[in-house]
Amino acid sequence: MSKALNEQATTSLVLEALRAADDFMDRKMLEKATGRKSGPVAGALHSLHKYRVIDVVIDENGKGWWFALPPESDTRQHTVEEHKPYPTGFHRKRRKQ
Repeated sequence: MSKALNEQATTSLVLEALRAADDFMDRKMLEKATGRKSGPVAGALHSLHKYRVIDVVIDENGKGWWFALPPESDTRQHTVEEHKPYPTGFHRKRRKQ
């Protein structure tokens, strides 16, 4: 196995750092805590915020302070009902040339 496959995902590192801190952290603090660069940390923050795992407070200077939400608000785990076929007539027929 390569080293990249053994590494922990940036998203899980960011979440662990926020839960362990039990306080607000800005992006620079998260980069330092996870040892990752700005781009992957920003992507992880976006993904976690989208699924209501974390939230952000913007101060008067425009700086974002991130914090972990309770695990009950996490919407990443969801069930999808079984795939149902489309009703007849929803697909366009191919035009013959």
